[in-house]
Parts: sequence; C-alpha cells; structure tokens
Amino acid sequence: MSQLQPSVELTITNHRDSLLEKAPLTANASFSYVVQYAGEQQICFTAIEIESSPAIKREIFFDLDAAPLPKQTDDKLGTASQIQRLVQEVDLDQMYGKKRITELLEVGRKVNKSVLWVGLASIVAAWAVVFVQNAWLSMQVKKRL
Repeated sequence: MSQLQPSVELTITNHRDSLLEKAPLTANASFSYVVQYAGEQQICFTAIEIESSPAIKREIFFDLDAAPLPKQTDDKLGTASQIQRLVQEVDLDQMYGKKRITELLEVGRKVNKSVLWVGLASIVAAWAVVFVQNAWLSMQVKKRL
C-alpha cells in the first residue's frame, strides 16, 4: 500500500490581491520577494498529497531584511509597470517576427517548388522541340533523297 507524502506550494497575498502564486524556486529551493508598500502580507504554505512520494523532511526558514523605505514607492511601481508593458510589447514584436519568418519560409518553399516545376517543364519542352526538329529534319532529308 502506498503512503501519501505532502508537497508544499507557496502563495503570497496582500490586502489587494494575490502577488505571487507558486513562487519560482531557485536551485537551492529558495525564493525572494520584495514588499514595496505597506500593508498585511500573508505567506501561505499549502501541503498537497502526492502518492508514492518518498518521505522528505521539509523545513521552512525566513530571512527578513529590512531596508529604508523609498521616498516615492509610486515611482518604483510605475517603473515596474512600465517595464512590464515594455516586456509585453517586446513579446508581441517577437511573436510577430516569428510569424513573419514562418510565412516567408513558407513562401520560399512554394517559390522553390514553382521554380522547380517551371524548370522541369522547360527542360521537357526543350527536349520536345529537339525531337520535333530532328523528326522534321529527317523528313526533309528523306524527301530530298
């Protein structure tokens, strides 16, 4: 019979909304979070049962660093939102570029196929002309003999 072992998910919320869901962990299984405005911050650890998971000891440590509050937090929040907007614009530009390259490659493939077929048709037409001319010349030679 398999035994269920808990796994931990992390969520950080404040009085407004969820700030960080399923916090991305670094290689040493840690995360960092900076609070830029006052208010209640709740850190929630949720245990999830995972079947046939090995027994793991889970320890949670907090290192709190206090720094002087910036004089204008709105400026930092505005800068962060501006950076986020720029990142979204860059993502959209990259998606557009990727789609454009894909379409150009598709057009290139179609053009290559068209050029190949036109080239083959030209070769066939040239050989047909050669055979027709040879046949005509041989008929002319036979008439004169």
